[in-house]
Amino acid sequence: MKIRSIGTLLIGMTIILISWYAGYLLPVKEVWFGHQESTKAYPLATVKDWEDKIQSMDWVDSYRMRWVYPSSLALELDVKSPQAVLVSGEYVAMDASLFHMPNQMVDVPALDVDKGHIIDALTLVRYFELYDSVKHIQEFSSGAVKVKVSSGMTFVLPSMQFHKAIPPLLSMYKGQQKHCNLVHNKYASCY
Repeated sequence: MKIRSIGTLLIGMTIILISWYAGYLLPVKEVWFGHQESTKAYPLATVKDWEDKIQSMDWVDSYRMRWVYPSSLALELDVKSPQAVLVSGEYVAMDASLFHMPNQMVDVPALDVDKGHIIDALTLVRYFELYDSVKHIQEFSSGAVKVKVSSGMTFVLPSMQFHKAIPPLLSMYKGQQKHCNLVHNKYASCY
């Protein structure tokens, strides 16, 4: 009686393990991406192969996949939204994580900053975007920061902190390509 229950338990666990891992071995010949109307044929692979491939794509934020009999895969990808691009070519997500987008050209601010200051640079971009979009932020070894906005103005700041004189200067010199030095905390010089 005891041997029979152990045998049944072993058979049950074996079936569970096989069904668990068999999902990774299911064949995939066609993939249907959620935004397409029809499937696309690919070389024969398994669900596990597709899962490994997707997990290696650092630009994928999340994904959902479902195997469809006999050999199709329904796949939905959520991609990361680039907030900026580093001069190294890496894109920066909202959470400051870095990722690559092969063969993509996205119009986002370019950052030439220390990787430890990416969050500060993104915060500075958010403040500037209330008034004008940022084209480029460059951080110098002294800690000073140069910000170029789409209207053509350039600001030199003492740090990654948004200066209270920026909004009035942007409205005063709207449409002019001025270079404004805001290194002093009370005065601004524009030329």
